[in-house]
This record gives sequence, C-alpha cells and structure tokens, in this order.
Amino acid sequence: MNSLNPVKVKFKLEGQVVEEVIENNWTIGKIKGKIRKSFQINPYFTLQFLYNGEVLENDVIFKDVKYSSGSTIKVMTSRASEI
Repeated sequence: MNSLNPVKVKFKLEGQVVEEVIENNWTIGKIKGKIRKSFQINPYFTLQFLYNGEVLENDVIFKDVKYSSGSTIKVMTSRASEI
C-alpha cells in the first residue's frame, strides 16, 4: 500500500457521523484539525480520538493505526484546562 493513498474515514461525535478523506502519512494531530472544522468544534475544547478501544496520540501516523475500511473513529471533546 502506498502511504500517500487517500482513505475515506468515518468519524463520530455525539451521534453525528462525517466521512473525510485522509492521507495515510498525516499525523493524528493534523487530522484533528480537519475534524475540528468538519464538526465545527470550538477551539476551547480538546479532542481525543478513540479507535479499537485505544486513544490515538497526536504524533501517531495514520497508516500506523491500521484502520479498517468502514470502521468509525470516535471523537470525544473535553474542555481545555485553564492554566
């Protein structure tokens, strides 16, 4: 598989599902930026992706997630902690 082949990926947040085209060489952090726009999530909230029961860290490359076509990545939001 070529690491640049785009993949259609489903993301679910509170019952709403969007499907986005993702490049296999993108980091989870980059994908979160795209998903934040898709769901119109306020920048005040932090995002977490859950897939197969595991939290996907920002520095992970998407091809390393071993995403199965048709699966859904769960998007969770939480308020950013104040410093």
